[in-house]
Amino acid sequence: MDPARELVALENLMQADLFDNISQDKHDASPCLNYLVYGADEVDPELVELENLMKAELFGGTSLGGLNALPFQYSPLNGGGIIRLLILQRGARSDPLRGSLIHVPVSKAKYEALSYAWGNIATPCNIELDGRELPLTQSLSNALVRLRSLRKDRVLWADGICINQDNNLEKGAQIALMPKIYSSAIKVLVYLGEEENQSEQIPDLMQTIQTSDPYDTRNVMFTPPGPVQTYLDRVEVVRNFFSRLWFHRLWVGQEVVLASNVCFICGEWEATEDCLSKLALEIATSVSTPSLEMLPGDKISLAGVSGLATIMGIKVERSLMSQNSSIMKQTLAGYSLMDASTVSKMSIKYGTDWQVAMQSLSERVRDFGDHSIQADTYIIGLLRTFHTRESTNQRDRFYSLLGLAKDVTINDFPFNYDEPVIETKRRFCRMLVKKGQGMELMYAAPRLRPNVYHAPQSCLDEEEAPLPSWVPEWTQPPPILSNRHASLMDLPKRLAAPSYVSLIDGEPDVLKVPGFFLDMCEKFISTSITESGPFELYNTKGPLCRFLKEVDDLMSGEPYLTGEPWSEVQWRTLIGNGAMGSESPPTEFEGQYQKAKEFFNEAQFNTPQSTLQSLVDLYQVKNSNLWLRCVHTRMFENKPARTLKGYVGIVPKATYQTDRIFVLKGAAMPFVLRPIVRAPGHYHFIGVCYIHGIATGEEFKGEDREVDVLIY
Repeated sequence: MDPARELVALENLMQADLFDNISQDKHDASPCLNYLVYGADEVDPELVELENLMKAELFGGTSLGGLNALPFQYSPLNGGGIIRLLILQRGARSDPLRGSLIHVPVSKAKYEALSYAWGNIATPCNIELDGRELPLTQSLSNALVRLRSLRKDRVLWADGICINQDNNLEKGAQIALMPKIYSSAIKVLVYLGEEENQSEQIPDLMQTIQTSDPYDTRNVMFTPPGPVQTYLDRVEVVRNFFSRLWFHRLWVGQEVVLASNVCFICGEWEATEDCLSKLALEIATSVSTPSLEMLPGDKISLAGVSGLATIMGIKVERSLMSQNSSIMKQTLAGYSLMDASTVSKMSIKYGTDWQVAMQSLSERVRDFGDHSIQADTYIIGLLRTFHTRESTNQRDRFYSLLGLAKDVTINDFPFNYDEPVIETKRRFCRMLVKKGQGMELMYAAPRLRPNVYHAPQSCLDEEEAPLPSWVPEWTQPPPILSNRHASLMDLPKRLAAPSYVSLIDGEPDVLKVPGFFLDMCEKFISTSITESGPFELYNTKGPLCRFLKEVDDLMSGEPYLTGEPWSEVQWRTLIGNGAMGSESPPTEFEGQYQKAKEFFNEAQFNTPQSTLQSLVDLYQVKNSNLWLRCVHTRMFENKPARTLKGYVGIVPKATYQTDRIFVLKGAAMPFVLRPIVRAPGHYHFIGVCYIHGIATGEEFKGEDREVDVLIY
């Protein structure tokens, strides 16, 4: 059947009221929570079972899993914009999955789209399509069984069925249509999995938040309602829930942000995106409380929480920017002056997370300007935002975000699942360089790939360095120093500035950047601070005492080049002259630096002290001295250094004395580069650094020493 005739058949199916919407069959006092009770359905499951048996007997239908079942063969999709839709046949829970596929133009189809986690890619399950058998993953099979109606056929789009996964050419073309598929769907159904680990308690928690006073400053979910154990049990339920695979998928950003209507389904309960996002926001604002730090396993569950909160934040911001821009502009500056009644009314009109988004936006505009609102719409910003998300195919790191990006389209970066993954990474980064975003690649580039540039002098062997050193590892966060001097909030402003980074004809893996050589390192400190220190409960004070003593020896002597006292040079240098985020260091940091030096001085370290008292003191320092915490975050990536010319700074831990420090034109900070022995004039990229007293590449006047720096 051709697509036009199949579209007519689909429309007839809709008009016959065979299109099923789960929420229509349920009634609940809450506007965002529903429960599915199969016993309340109008059709007797035994009658449906009898009907299916009669069909199989009369028409020779092959029961699923039967010995005579033939493998399903996909018919090619002819023409652009054509998709397959699954007509999922009605049935009881115990029935085999059955259905049929039709081809229709995505622009005219009416369907619901499924969002789920693939999980294990093995296919132990099956669905019968037009009398033939198609293997399914367990998670997709569970989702279809849950979504299947007892009374009506259902029209769905699910990638595991509607895309021929064995045809890379078709897969690339269909995945390129996914932004249109999810934005055009009547509803996106997010299947989170079956009930487990007491997830049936989640609706009650959402209901508690939904009915609470939005201006109550208490954290309603994490305010113990009774015995402490009840409170801890509640926290554990939430941890387990947000550890589910779906919350860590990379593709869900596109699937949820572009959807006009989202329904979350877990076991027998459902929830709107508003309810679940409120739960995520509730947790996200509570992660610093001591009670949440008492239990292990935070990293996985909090990654799921932050992922959902980020997705919903991007969605709300886009909605405000596109639909309510005039209202937003009028109220953005004065948001903090709005009374509770006004906020409540705006909340009802524009969604219950309106006030949360407005507060976030107003603070961002205050700190970074109007351009910062658009940071998450650029592909570089999206990659940095979603760096912790997971995907089965490494190519999807890029493909999954194109539908959300304003600066890169599918025409700029066509999907190709046949090319090697390494070539996909190369092609993507070359494309960004041509678009003027080469410097952003270096800001995001890895601190150092393990087992690649392990020697002081690098070579150009392809076997040693399969990717250019300036290509980021997108699953890692950018270096801490990049967050300070090249923050995500300033991304739109930087991209609007001229770009001085280019590719060389005939050497597509080599970047050319105007710049000049600044200096080489003469001395480093030997004490290293790891990510787990300096706040380990035991053996903590000694390393920090030695670290600060070595800093004193390294950063002292003749007056510094800037004329500042060495005490100021020290406290500013050790934090890269920045606070925890992209903010400038507050004035109280100098006093916190002095207190840290007093606490960790060598004389006090040698004074006998009880273990308990030591632990108490360390805990107080950890929680009260923000400067020391900033030093910690910088030092597990970097180490203090002094150069031949007398500059001091912090450089990547992989830096050697033979490496070079360059100031590149247009850069917000200097870079450490490593000479390549077999290619004079070429360098490997080591990382960003902070050199105290050196201005940025945009401001530093070094034209008389400017050369073309070649980076492989």
